[in-house]
Amino acid sequence: MQKVLVTGASGHLGFSLVKLLQERGYEVTAAVRDANDAKKTANLKKLGVKLVSADLGDRESLRKALQGQDGLFQVAAAFNLTAKDPQKEVVEPNINGTRNILEEAHKAGIKKIVYTSSIAAVGTIAEGETPLNESTWNDSAKEPYAISKTQSEKLAWELSKKLGLNLVTVLPGTILGPQFTQPTSSLKLIQDILKGQLPFAPKMTFSYVDVRDVAMAHILAYENPSAQGRYIATGETLSVSQVCRLVKEIHPKAKTTGKELPSFIVRVMPYLDALKHAVTGLDRQINSEIVQDYLQRKQEYNSDRLAKEFQWKPIPVRKSLQETVDWMLSTAV
Repeated sequence: MQKVLVTGASGHLGFSLVKLLQERGYEVTAAVRDANDAKKTANLKKLGVKLVSADLGDRESLRKALQGQDGLFQVAAAFNLTAKDPQKEVVEPNINGTRNILEEAHKAGIKKIVYTSSIAAVGTIAEGETPLNESTWNDSAKEPYAISKTQSEKLAWELSKKLGLNLVTVLPGTILGPQFTQPTSSLKLIQDILKGQLPFAPKMTFSYVDVRDVAMAHILAYENPSAQGRYIATGETLSVSQVCRLVKEIHPKAKTTGKELPSFIVRVMPYLDALKHAVTGLDRQINSEIVQDYLQRKQEYNSDRLAKEFQWKPIPVRKSLQETVDWMLSTAV
């Protein structure tokens, strides 16, 4: 039986990956920042997997977690739209965390590593431009998370070459789907549509994928000896306006028109969002860097590597959205 460590196991993708690995007969160790956090580990405990505390900034905790493992799924990453110093709170932790875990994995003799990157490390296109593929890097990113994912993945490949690691990277799109306890920033968009907090849509276009398909992409990359390099794991590309209309079809009580906002209004949204955060304490949903990177741009990719090499076929986005909405309504998330 293969023994594998999954970092970031309490997150949306991490949990789905742990669950699927367990179903396929792996002996899974789920790494979370604090294994004693009852709220964040409740669902993992129900699965009966081994839980360990591990922080990407703490090499000793990583060393202990990696001991005796055959493989590593490096999923954990910092994401914080409210960071006062994004460089220190997002970019540096993700870069340093990548270095720490890959160097410790090398020392532990880990046989294979699947590293979760993001299509944020690939970039976007303007209307009419050619779709991107795995050969592209998002070197012009302004948004801190996109910067961190680009630089972190580049570092992962540098370390792979230097240390001789058996590394594959998976680059998910905007993740939808059920099986979460706390909504991620992409899921909060759906939540806002349901709650009537997004009556109009910014002119932005994203590429969507179900969390279970991303988990499967990781496992296919791990199980296939022929897997190498980067694999974009995403499905259909939809504008926020289209997503609003789909959610409205699925749940007619959703208070959204789906009409697109003029771009000059979208550029003001980060300031209004910051004010809302300051007054209510609610999480930030948009900042000026997101507007710079995504306004009037598209996440569109020409990549069928996963499909061609491993017969990977993502769930249609409408079905994924339906199950996301159903999960939100049934769990009152």
